[in-house]
Amino acid sequence: MKSNAMPPKSLNGNESFNGQFVSFSKASEKNYGFCKSGYDNSIKSWKFISLTILKGATMKISLPVAIVVGSLITITNHFSELFTGRLSLILSIRIILNYLIPYIVAGIGYARARVPR
Repeated sequence: MKSNAMPPKSLNGNESFNGQFVSFSKASEKNYGFCKSGYDNSIKSWKFISLTILKGATMKISLPVAIVVGSLITITNHFSELFTGRLSLILSIRIILNYLIPYIVAGIGYARARVPR
């Protein structure tokens, strides 16, 4: 099957991308804190996010997310090992990471929305 889609162009300036007009300007980058790739990679922002998470300011939001997501992942991936009693050190580390990673991700998302601009 042949596709009629246009090949993507680099998005620097005012260009057409798959028939849609896309405009990037220095003003929009400055106002919204995004670079052209869609992410703000400034050290100041990541320092603020890290300190916010480490101080526990995101715990109210991140903890419930980590409990729900971590429990679902643990039950889905390790159901048989948990209920047959075969708990090992490696499995324990995996279970801890099942809760830790959603906690960190939810904390980054929460703190990222509150980065001073």
